[in-house]
Amino acid sequence: TNKSMEKKMTERQEILFETKKKKPYRAFLAACMWAGFGLYYTGKPVIASILTICTLYNLLGAVITLFKVDLVNCVEHLLWFTGFWIFSILIAVPLAKDTNNNIKREIIKNNK
Repeated sequence: TNKSMEKKMTERQEILFETKKKKPYRAFLAACMWAGFGLYYTGKPVIASILTICTLYNLLGAVITLFKVDLVNCVEHLLWFTGFWIFSILIAVPLAKDTNNNIKREIIKNNK
């Protein structure tokens, strides 16, 4: 009876995990659509906020320097903007997987 109870608990944990886990492909697609914003889905709000601020700052900087006809600074801001965006895309999947590992650990710890 104890074995079947353990098995049932494991299935219950698995179902709970399936409902809470983040899908890495969604994190990737969201980051592709808009840099830091896509990372909020991964459940890591601090790094998502930092990257959102960095991308928005550089986009705004590019627009302002474009209006000042300061093309060198405009290109520099665009390069930083692009770099932060690419970085966001590259870390989206690992962050989602890390969040999933944390969710799994919490479920196992809380439902023993």
